[in-house]
Amino acid sequence: MRRKIFAVLQILVILITKSTCCNEPTPASAPAPALAPTNDLAPANRPNSANGPAPTAIIPADKYPTPRRDESVEDTYPGCTKIKDPYRWMENLNSTETKEFIKQENDLSKDYLGKSPFRTELLARYKELRDYPSVWGPFQVGKYFFTFRNTGSQTQYVIYKSNSVNDVGTVFFDLNTLSNDDSLIMDYYAFTNDGEIFAYLVTNSESDGTASEVSFKNTGNGEVLNEKLVNVTSSSISWSLDKKGIFYIVTAGKGKDPEDPSDDPQKLYYHFMGTTQCKDIVVAEFPDHPEYSM
Repeated sequence: MRRKIFAVLQILVILITKSTCCNEPTPASAPAPALAPTNDLAPANRPNSANGPAPTAIIPADKYPTPRRDESVEDTYPGCTKIKDPYRWMENLNSTETKEFIKQENDLSKDYLGKSPFRTELLARYKELRDYPSVWGPFQVGKYFFTFRNTGSQTQYVIYKSNSVNDVGTVFFDLNTLSNDDSLIMDYYAFTNDGEIFAYLVTNSESDGTASEVSFKNTGNGEVLNEKLVNVTSSSISWSLDKKGIFYIVTAGKGKDPEDPSDDPQKLYYHFMGTTQCKDIVVAEFPDHPEYSM
């Protein structure tokens, strides 16, 4: 029995060696037809000693940034077991130290990946695979039907409105037209119960999410209302049932750690439509528990 197993292993070794030497994939490892590489990435065109060296396979360990260890941080679990957590400071993504560490790692990665001879071809292939139309929905609010549609190349989905679930409808809201550099993101939106007013919260992708804006649009005629809420925290917005106003959240200053937004105190406001924002009412706040998030 052992001789048979040894003989089988010898055959496998010979087959693997032959496949490696000939630089030909075995049928089991060959890519599926739908994912077959383009001619630019075919084995004959891959970098070798004749047409340029391939990038170094491994980044030397001494090139990586060295994170600080904080041995004073530890947790005690049932059974009096103490577990140290020396890198907990990294959980605060807004601290200067964490941002600098992430930047150093990104710089290292970008420098390495930027030298890859496959980068241009892979990026083109990735964009090709991502470039397909997609639809989310439909959903109904009041008498209207809405769908989110993307041609494939658009940064943000476009909202379409129709009067029937079977109709594609027309463009109702297109965030792509509001920014030339694709820096705006619609984080949240809310319709009144009858669907007649559309509120949308827009945030700059490079901001900390505490200076978002809420705008309003008439669903029937598509008119943008002359009313706007500023310095709103990127969080859920919700209409009152009588559609006279809307609830939103504001980050009221900084907590104990200026670089940690998790303990920044928040306030829940209510805005009456047709009034100025300075008259909005504070509905809820927890000054004794700034860690509460609404």
